[in-house]
Amino acid sequence: MAGTWSWTATYTGDSNNNGAVSTCGQETVTVTPDVVPQGSCQGSGSLSALVTGTDVTSYIPKGSWSGGTTGIAVVNVEGTTSPTPWFPTADVINSCASNRSPERRWCTSNGNQVYILAGTTVTNVLTDDGTGSICFTGGCATTPGVSMDATNNRA
Repeated sequence: MAGTWSWTATYTGDSNNNGAVSTCGQETVTVTPDVVPQGSCQGSGSLSALVTGTDVTSYIPKGSWSGGTTGIAVVNVEGTTSPTPWFPTADVINSCASNRSPERRWCTSNGNQVYILAGTTVTNVLTDDGTGSICFTGGCATTPGVSMDATNNRA
């Protein structure tokens, strides 16, 4: 949704203030879409949604804090993309976050590994400085989640 939209609004009063008029007359409001990238407000969660135009793709860890299977499932939620159905990983993955520009996904393991995905491949596996583990009602992990700051391209 690129471009700029303008609306003109005039305050003329309501049921509590019949007949009132705005002292500033007409105001033009300009809204510029895409100033805040899609995904900027995506919180930490077990899965992520990558929105690119009209395509929505979800990245779903096959594991959880309590363990499970290794790998990341990839599901086309909406649009015409045909993603790779899953990414193999050596570790149990518990959370993912996505950014559309540049198109990247970050997924965290129950240990201290962070998987970086681009396109249809794992491009890097980082090791964070986490030690020990934190426990929740759903299990324990060293790196229990990831959030996306798409504005600054940080996970």
